[in-house]
Amino acid sequence: MKYQCDMIRDLLPLYCDEACSGGSRKIVEEHLEECGACAGILKKLQNKNCDDCLQQEKEEIIGSYVKSAKKKAAAVIGGIVAVTLCICLIVNVATGRTLDWFFIVLTALAMLLSVTAVPLLAVDHKRLWTFGGFTVSLQALLLVCCLYSGGDWFLPACVSTLLGIAVVILPFVIRDIPLTGFWSHNKGVMLLGIDTALLYLLILVCGIYSRVENYWRPALLITTAAVLFCWALFAVIRYLKAGGLTKAGICVLLTGAFEAVANGFIEWAMGGKLHFRILDARPGSWNTDALVNANLDLMILITCGIVGGLLLLAGTIRQRRNARR
Repeated sequence: MKYQCDMIRDLLPLYCDEACSGGSRKIVEEHLEECGACAGILKKLQNKNCDDCLQQEKEEIIGSYVKSAKKKAAAVIGGIVAVTLCICLIVNVATGRTLDWFFIVLTALAMLLSVTAVPLLAVDHKRLWTFGGFTVSLQALLLVCCLYSGGDWFLPACVSTLLGIAVVILPFVIRDIPLTGFWSHNKGVMLLGIDTALLYLLILVCGIYSRVENYWRPALLITTAAVLFCWALFAVIRYLKAGGLTKAGICVLLTGAFEAVANGFIEWAMGGKLHFRILDARPGSWNTDALVNANLDLMILITCGIVGGLLLLAGTIRQRRNARR
């Protein structure tokens, strides 16, 4: 053979795709007439290309069908919503000579569309579009209901629902948001920061609306203590360079310590004296409610200390074993 098989086999993919020059094609064909092994490789390449084409066509057909089915489903949902709106419009005008509760139906159906039609029609970032549409339509519904009832409760309802949505739904949505730089690797900081801001905004709004005397001191102190505890747990879990058992042990110890002093801190924030009831614990006596509460605090602290200590010990043993390997 005039040419070596290695050189011919390098040219076979180009030959198969008809991407090589005429001279190279002639060389390959002459070699294939003499070499059965290279001819077999060419046959496998041709079969693979055929399979790839079939797979591509299959995916295109399925994709086209799914897209068409989604459009039809969205059209059906939109048609049902349009008919419902027309009926409500006619009934509202006929009975009340004006439009009032029709807008409640309108915003409620908009919220329905946000979780049914929007996911079907959105091409990219489905969760983001669905979350955004649902949030906006829900706030619109609350606003219309507030105006219809003649109330002034929209702002507290708006902030509280935003906080709930941010806590429950936003973690799943944030994964679809393309971020760069610092935030791409610290989405947890962003989520917890948003939750913290909304919580303080809710405390602010509730204080303005309630107009309760001596509201701000306990509200801000207790909220800040709880927020700092959550941030401490987050920092341990996310940024502490240690194993999972070690992190779990530290979190259990922090939880036990926080629970032991929480009630005393709350009483102090409410205007009382700073006194930690765990100091009044008497495990042999459960006669009064105060002793029951103090003994329970002590038992929780001891339990968390034992469990946290065992987790830390297990984490240390595992770390040493991994270091020896």
